[in-house]
Amino acid sequence: MRTFAKHFTQGYVGKIKEVGTTLKISISSSYRQRNQNGDYEDRTYWNTVTVFDEKRMKFIRAYVHEGDLVQAEGMIREDSYEKDGEPVYTTLLVAQDFQLLSTKAQRDAWRAANPQE
Repeated sequence: MRTFAKHFTQGYVGKIKEVGTTLKISISSSYRQRNQNGDYEDRTYWNTVTVFDEKRMKFIRAYVHEGDLVQAEGMIREDSYEKDGEPVYTTLLVAQDFQLLSTKAQRDAWRAANPQE
């Protein structure tokens, strides 16, 4: 029997960077948590998604921009590299599926048309 682990993140695009032959996309996700006063507040966490697939990279370059709502699904992979002679260990979410859920422009237009919401 084949086994697997899938992971996904959904949130807003921060930056899109070309690194070698990959794209690295930072995605913010917010979680509601209680603060010290017992009130709920949103806390934002950033995840980096790595894209190796050329077809997905072409789509992202053409259509995905800062502030867009996206969802990435893939596998976790550990990696390491050297910086200033010291090893740096990283955990990557390698995208196997990447979807553009809504653009920032679409959300801004909806908010302008629905100011009461």
